[in-house]
Order: sequence, then C-alpha cells, then structure tokens
Amino acid sequence: AKLAIQAKQYYQLIPMILSPNPNISRLLYSMGFDKVFQICDTVVGQSGDGLGELPMVCANEDCVRNKILEAHRTLMDLNDKNREAFAALVTTLEASR
Repeated sequence: AKLAIQAKQYYQLIPMILSPNPNISRLLYSMGFDKVFQICDTVVGQSGDGLGELPMVCANEDCVRNKILEAHRTLMDLNDKNREAFAALVTTLEASR
C-alpha cells in the first residue's frame, strides 16, 4: 500500500496487482487495496515473463517489527475497517519497541 501511495504521489502512477485467485482478490478488496492499486484478475502475458520470486532478505527482529508496524499503520489509513482490525496489533507493536 505504501508503494502505491508513493507511486501516485511522486509519479502519478497507479501500480497494478495481478491476482487471478478470487480468494486473494476478495482479501485485497476487503482491505481497501483497490483504493491505491489497480487489481487485475487475469495475468497479462505468458507465465514467466520476467516474473519470479523475490530474494529473501535477512533482517533483525527490531527491523522486522518496525516494518510490520509501518505496514499496518499504512493499512489502517486505507479504511475504517482496517483501523479497527489492526488497532490492537499496532498498539502492541508500539509498546514492544
């Protein structure tokens, strides 16, 4: 979500999420991702057209906690449902800093 917000703010671009799985698409819509991403239910082009797994990056516990906290704060800003759903988690993460 943060990537999409910054892409729109700095470059006037709306990133696309390719989600051919209806269950994942429902989750994305329910969390408000459609407000900041274009969600497409079909994969464009052939499988393997430059799409692959991202490499794993090692990080310490504090770094991971801060990234999770930042991500959930961003999600909370998307809609009231997210704000309610993630408030307790954000409070807990903030307290454990």
